[in-house]
Amino acid sequence: MAKNGHTIHFISSAPPVKLDRFAENIFFHEVGVSAYPLFENSMYELNLTNKIVDVCKHERLDLLHVHYAIPHATAAYLAQRILE
Repeated sequence: MAKNGHTIHFISSAPPVKLDRFAENIFFHEVGVSAYPLFENSMYELNLTNKIVDVCKHERLDLLHVHYAIPHATAAYLAQRILE
């Protein structure tokens, strides 16, 4: 898609291994993974939801493609509800 002129935004805790960081129309948005003493697991899903909302608002995305139902599709659904 990027080679066809579309602007691509990756939203993840780490950049994809094969990401060409030197392309003008490909961007990476890092999701911070923080430890919170009250919970045993990181709050990645909530951080991911927040980052999706932020990127959607500022970049005016037309399409969001996510892999893995949990946590990515869940975070995308929550972001969609927030953006309504």
